[in-house]
Amino acid sequence: MSTARAKLKKVFAVCKYIYTPLIFACIFYYIFKNSDLLLDLFSKAKPQFIISAVVLWASLHLLAPLSPLLILRCLGYSLPYKRLLEIYIARLPARYLPGGIWHTVGRLADYRSCGITKKHISFLAFFETIFPIPVTFFIGGTLLWIYTPRALPYSLEIFSTVASFIVLFAPFFLLIWNPLKKYPPAKNTFFYLNLLFLSFIFWSLAASSFIFYFNSVALNKTAQQPLLSLAGAYIFSWGTGYIAIFAPQGIGIFEVTAGKIINLPLSLGSSVAFLAGFRLIALLADFLIYVSFWLNNFWFKKDPFNKDNPNT
Repeated sequence: MSTARAKLKKVFAVCKYIYTPLIFACIFYYIFKNSDLLLDLFSKAKPQFIISAVVLWASLHLLAPLSPLLILRCLGYSLPYKRLLEIYIARLPARYLPGGIWHTVGRLADYRSCGITKKHISFLAFFETIFPIPVTFFIGGTLLWIYTPRALPYSLEIFSTVASFIVLFAPFFLLIWNPLKKYPPAKNTFFYLNLLFLSFIFWSLAASSFIFYFNSVALNKTAQQPLLSLAGAYIFSWGTGYIAIFAPQGIGIFEVTAGKIINLPLSLGSSVAFLAGFRLIALLADFLIYVSFWLNNFWFKKDPFNKDNPNT
């Protein structure tokens, strides 16, 4: 079994090494091929919409530590929000390292240094890895089902929405009946409900950022769609890219899926190039948050990883 698992890991590693440069080459090719069209679009872009998209995406970094905060509180730890936020932001550059997992790995290592046991770190890592899948497919699939019924095959709409609903809410009923009393997460349904609510807020802000980016350029009327339909397309496409483990941060998969779902007056190549531009919004937001974080530490002469720091 271990041999088969090792072979499978090697296959995925090879796929990543091949896929990543290949998809980057394809995206750059589409950008180059459609450079005149993209320059025309972005030269007329509304700066207030671009700024709003960046600000909304930057605000997600303030919400991100709340999920591990709730889980750790449920597990019996009292790590403060400020400490978790500092760990999260300090590890942001690792998000752009090859592999796409180093931001999570860095945070988990910091949690371990804060006294969290390996068992609970493993649970936290498992939850953070799996939880976004049913959340994005349920929210995105539901919005597409309601506002753009023919955007996806009907069977896929039903399966993604219903299956994700079952996966998301089954733990809630298990927590109510509490059959596994030895596990701390089974002691309080309040934390899980808060996690669901937090996920809804998080993806609402992320989708709003995408909507501002999408509407920042002057596309013709055939591209106009209900805002909630665009939100559903973004969230569902993100989920599709997320489960494509060979694609770091879903690059390529997200753009192609969203390009197929959204009714854009562009060719698929032009759509991929345009949608890939949204990653620049995320990159700029990450950069601004990270620089602000370190400027704040420099100004107040703080070390975010100093355990004796009274402000952590």
